[in-house]
Amino acid sequence: MYFYKLIFILFIVAFLLVGVSANAQRNYVNSSVLSTGNWFKIAVNTPGVYKLDIAFLSKLGINTTNLSSASVKLYGNGGG
Repeated sequence: MYFYKLIFILFIVAFLLVGVSANAQRNYVNSSVLSTGNWFKIAVNTPGVYKLDIAFLSKLGINTTNLSSASVKLYGNGGG
């Protein structure tokens, strides 16, 4: 019985901590890497590893004539 009470108390504490952090004030920066340049959003439906090559980008309609691999950057939002 003591074990179940302990689990219940831990659950309540965790729930309260999550609720507090969800209501915390967020701080945003004045500038973002997303504010300049050409941006393309590519969605994926299935988890895994994907290859983004010149042929794939060209098929999407992206001009790859003078595209340098050093200028390509990938950003993700953690699956959200």
